[in-house]
Amino acid sequence: SSLPHFPGKEGAWAKYLAANLDPDQKLTIKYVKLAKQDTAASQKVIVRFTVLADGQLTDIQLINKNEVHPRLAEEAMRVIRESPRWIPCMVYGEKVAYPTQQPVIFKLTRG
Repeated sequence: SSLPHFPGKEGAWAKYLAANLDPDQKLTIKYVKLAKQDTAASQKVIVRFTVLADGQLTDIQLINKNEVHPRLAEEAMRVIRESPRWIPCMVYGEKVAYPTQQPVIFKLTRG
């Protein structure tokens, strides 16, 4: 059996996020606070969803809603919603729906 995963080689999910998540960094710059002494800061949005047997994503929910800015949460949900189909979970050779979760990290660096 295998767990559901994003299609492509190792690092494909990170590439998808880099290309599609807050592409111009406007939200990140606005909502991720960088303290004066820090060179980097981030906010992690944790999203739970079910990968259906056909690879479609459904039942997309935020796990840490109270820890992140609503605009960042909304953007993370959008990127998950618009994601290509995933490779579904396989159990004994059968494709099955399976819940999973994924962190979506907004990172800001000074420099």
